[in-house]
Amino acid sequence: MTSNSLISNITQHECICQMITSNKLVSALNYFQINQTCQLYSSNLSLISIEFYLNSTFIFINQSSISITNKCSITKCRSKIADSISRNDTYNTTNSFNECMYCMEAQYPNFPEDWSNRWYTQDILILTGAGHDCTGNPYYGNLTQCQMFCLRDPTCVGFSREKNLTDSNILAECFLKNNIQLDQTYNSTVWETIVFNSTS
Repeated sequence: MTSNSLISNITQHECICQMITSNKLVSALNYFQINQTCQLYSSNLSLISIEFYLNSTFIFINQSSISITNKCSITKCRSKIADSISRNDTYNTTNSFNECMYCMEAQYPNFPEDWSNRWYTQDILILTGAGHDCTGNPYYGNLTQCQMFCLRDPTCVGFSREKNLTDSNILAECFLKNNIQLDQTYNSTVWETIVFNSTS
């Protein structure tokens, strides 16, 4: 979807009029009430992905079929859950946290179950050092436990772990990292880095 124009200091009704009377093939608008800003969009695609914010209104024109899917705010939800776990506060994300709206339900002391699919492996070793190690290293556990250690630390983006472990249930050291862009060693014969994808 292409943004045709951005208009400031305009009401929502005026924005709708702009969309309807535009000479371009404008098919949608996004209106931000908080600063009275209007974005006009055009698209000839049949499937469009839109990131939705609660303080905005998205309006379509001449669309025969519209399906809007709300998006989980992974970073905010993760931080809220991690904070509750650190304080031993029980929770059900559906009832407790606005930050976890549109995320799969989770109960203390767990994170949403579908987040287990958000991990991917990179064939790099992140060397131990200031600026990219989380506090508390090394941790010790199986693969799932190391993932949980990382999720519970909102600064953690991934962890280095031995790559030649034949079973994910084998207990081993894992080194949590808050930055995987520094001191990378590629094709290590011993280590790999497992990264959490916090984006869509």
